[in-house]
Amino acid sequence: MEKSLRELDLRRIYGVTVTRIERGGFEFNQNSKWRFERGDIISLVSSEDRLNDVERLFNKRTFMATNVHIFSLSLILLIGIIAGMVPIHIPSLGTITLGVAGGPLFVALIIGHFGKLGPIRARFFQPSNIVIRDIGLVLFLAGAGTTAGQGLVEVVLNEGISLVLSGAIITVVLIVSGFL
Repeated sequence: MEKSLRELDLRRIYGVTVTRIERGGFEFNQNSKWRFERGDIISLVSSEDRLNDVERLFNKRTFMATNVHIFSLSLILLIGIIAGMVPIHIPSLGTITLGVAGGPLFVALIIGHFGKLGPIRARFFQPSNIVIRDIGLVLFLAGAGTTAGQGLVEVVLNEGISLVLSGAIITVVLIVSGFL
């Protein structure tokens, strides 16, 4: 159950002051209306013994591993890919599909809004979100690289040094103009 900072009344009951709240890698100043979610990190100021009491309240745990639920992630991707293949007819424009990128994004947005849909969990702690983001980035770069790398050898053989010089000139011009 999510509770707000006001409902917990930490200052009156435990004599501690919340200075910052971290969610998803972003820090926020304390606000009495802030509703805590699982995985939030709070910074407290007080004496050592009072901090120990609050740690017991929050069930302080250090997560060494991520909480990526592979089954949920796989189901979201599978449902998303299937949804991305469904043709959508738009009058006077034709038929489109969301594809293998748009389908999973659309499905993940819907399931993420609810947090959980049947056996599918879509809210993860921050370390898990970083892992998922990095895996997604690697898959994107791998897909882009395999497509773009198809004719790389022929281009380098045909263009050679002029390709390297052109790239260097473009890079230097952009850096200098950005600096100025």
